[in-house]
Parts: sequence; structure tokens; C-alpha cells
Amino acid sequence: MKPSKYIIPFLSAFIATSSLTFAKSEPTDVLYQESCSMFFTDMRWQHRILLVRVGDDVELKELTKYIDYTALELTERKLLVLGIDRKTVYPLNNALSCLPSLDEVQHRLNSNKAVLIGLDGGTKEQYDVIDPVRIFSDIDSMPMRRRERQDN
Repeated sequence: MKPSKYIIPFLSAFIATSSLTFAKSEPTDVLYQESCSMFFTDMRWQHRILLVRVGDDVELKELTKYIDYTALELTERKLLVLGIDRKTVYPLNNALSCLPSLDEVQHRLNSNKAVLIGLDGGTKEQYDVIDPVRIFSDIDSMPMRRRERQDN
């Protein structure tokens, strides 16, 4: 199987720099989960959200591996990652009681590969290619994130 051209640079940067141990996981089966009509409103001030469009199962598994490698970094940044394919929204690093509707997520993604949503619920950045260094840098440059880092 050929790895995705979008995720490999993402993984490579963190595999080289991460001291985290690798733990295998699979995307959560979300068929039983219902849609939350107010998902993004409910997540405000709790999580930043990264919506990532995945093209196939291979790309979804690569994204899941990335999540495993960067679990600590994601937690520190209050970053919830949702993988989206043509039919399903997958919560990749957090157990959720419900998910945003596929239509709402696709509307937010538009034609982008990924979209970063801030704690305030607003779209902060749009990405054509997933670059973990850039995404984490974008988050770390946000005023609220800088305050979080000072408080710790």
C-alpha cells in the first residue's frame, strides 16, 4: 500500500522529534453516535478542533498513527482532531458522546485538506497540506495559547 502524500510529511516530522512511545489504535466506530446540532458551540472554550479530510482508509490509519505519536502535544494544546471522509466523521483522539453532522463539517472544510478551529469557535487557519510544525506553530502563536503556556 502506498502511503498518503499528505500524511507522510506530517508523521515524519514527529517521528523524528517525538519522544512519545507508539501505541496502536483504530478510529472510534462512530456508527452509533448521533449528531450534535450544536457541536461547535458546545466545544467552544473547551477544545481547539482540527478537521482533516481523509481520502481513504490508508490515510485515516496514517492520521491515527500521527495522533498516537503526538498525544501529549495534542492534549497540551487542547486539540481535538476529527477525521472526515465522504460518509463519516471520526473522533481520533477523544471519546465524544456525539459528533458534528457530516454536512456541517464539510461546510467548514470547504475545499481545504484541513481547518483549524480555535477555542472561540472561529476558523483560525485553513490548510491545503497537513504540516504538523505549521499547525502547532499556528496554535502556539494564538494569544490564548500563549497565556496558557505562561500559566503553566
